[in-house]
Amino acid sequence: METKPRNRKSLFWPLLLIALGVALFVNNTHLAGDTFWDTLLNLWPLLLIVGGLDSIFRREGFVGPVLLIGVGVVILMGNFGYPVVEHWGALLRLWPVLLIAWGLDLLVGQRSFWSLIVGLGLGVALLAGVLWLASSGTTIGDSGLKGETIEQTLEGATNAEVTLNIPTGLLEVRGGTSSGQLVRGSARIAKTETLAQEYTVTGKHGKYSLGSQGFFYTTPFYWGEADTGWQLQLNSQLPLELISKMAVGEQRLWLNGLNLQTLEAKTVIGRTIVALPQKTIALVNLSNVIGEVVIYVPRDADVQIEMDTALTVVRIAPGFQRRENYIFTSPEISAAHHIRVENVIGVIRVLFMP
Repeated sequence: METKPRNRKSLFWPLLLIALGVALFVNNTHLAGDTFWDTLLNLWPLLLIVGGLDSIFRREGFVGPVLLIGVGVVILMGNFGYPVVEHWGALLRLWPVLLIAWGLDLLVGQRSFWSLIVGLGLGVALLAGVLWLASSGTTIGDSGLKGETIEQTLEGATNAEVTLNIPTGLLEVRGGTSSGQLVRGSARIAKTETLAQEYTVTGKHGKYSLGSQGFFYTTPFYWGEADTGWQLQLNSQLPLELISKMAVGEQRLWLNGLNLQTLEAKTVIGRTIVALPQKTIALVNLSNVIGEVVIYVPRDADVQIEMDTALTVVRIAPGFQRRENYIFTSPEISAAHHIRVENVIGVIRVLFMP
């Protein structure tokens, strides 16, 4: 009688629960320093490595797990300053290799010792090919990108609302346009995307929206310089209302050169960095689902911050006082920056301007 091999239980979820429990215990008991969560966020590629090892342990295949482990190691090294691959966009565009690995696992199977050797060899060869293609130069890494120029004049507007709907990449916003311009800058987007701009003036109020349409890509959870980028300058004198939304990536909003009335910045996955101006902004709403929010505050500015968090670590510069759900720079606040921050999972940092 043929005995069926016993299925091995997964190690992935038990190890993940243990690691999560240890991390939360260390945070709640303050056993680690301020850099603990920075390091932990950089360790996310361990999920790929452990998942690959778990698949090999459970004998679910060899080609795909070897590829998964290799990619996890490469990204992990990049997160700690040892980049093996320079063109992260190229690495992401090679994702169909996962389908090839899956097919090879089904084809090779687990029938004998030799199928194990063949599977491991194919996995290593496939990984080496992917890394070679991703690091083979600008032909692959940049061929899918194009540059666009952005410019919009005021057309008589004396105040304006600016809405930015950026799907992915790195967005930088600062002041610096000429007196007759509302916005100018550049965008580096995929060739499959097109710029979407609209501007209307009603009375003296301008309403401008900017974004892109079409297929786009990004490298998730990587906080380095993105392939796709948006560099924008707004009018420094004009009273502005700014709404900035991003799906995956990093927003850098340098507001100290702007006459900003209100700000709403939303990021689904990524990082939002906001440098507040000396002049008071009536209302600032910052929202992240997963990632990091960094707020730079002028040292002599009055700031009131209200936080709505879940699994979030909060780091506050010395000098701030916590009062229930609010944090203040001084006991009495008049005409202060009123900031509301939502962050479900990640880190919130409040720092003084350097």
